[in-house]
Amino acid sequence: MSKKTFKKLIAVLLTVLLLVSSMPITSFAAELQQDGDVYSVNMPASGSDTLDLSDKQVGFSFKIYDNGGSGQNYTNYCDGTLLITAPEGCVLKISGTGNTETGYDYLYLFDGDTSVSLGAEKYSETFTLDEMYTSLNVLKVKFTSDSSSTYPGFALDVEIVDKSTIAQISYTYAGSKSKSAKKLGEQITLPVFTDLFTPIEGTTFIGWQCGE
Repeated sequence: MSKKTFKKLIAVLLTVLLLVSSMPITSFAAELQQDGDVYSVNMPASGSDTLDLSDKQVGFSFKIYDNGGSGQNYTNYCDGTLLITAPEGCVLKISGTGNTETGYDYLYLFDGDTSVSLGAEKYSETFTLDEMYTSLNVLKVKFTSDSSSTYPGFALDVEIVDKSTIAQISYTYAGSKSKSAKKLGEQITLPVFTDLFTPIEGTTFIGWQCGE
């Protein structure tokens, strides 16, 4: 092969690589799996999947597992995202447990298709997620792992909830914003410093009650 031909070949390959790198990342539609009365979906090992629940009813629930599924460890080099969309007028309730390599493998939960964290910024090691709710009908889940040890991973319980049946409050504490959503009529615990507490529009603030 002549030098001129070789240079042309290199130029073509570089052009192809540039075109491929500029292409948008394709999202794939995830499918729920059913085992008896239990529905579940696994996270993608890489890339981005979508899960459309617009045809499901309030009260429908399912589990989200890492890419290892139920009973198996996740793999190395994970970097996958799952975007879940519930019916309009609904929100998603999330809880669960996890066990990942401390400080290296992370679960991220986002409120909608955003970079706004739901709960903690990220979850690692052995953790338990108390019930939390999205503010609208979309939840984004992301999981990353490095090249070393793998662990059992996580199992999240997700349920479609009618937005009108929960009341949401927000407060600012020590410079960081936080949110908590509970069912109507259920008591919530707020931080000690309450001067910056702001009720969400549509909720009624009755008053503070001193505790222990």
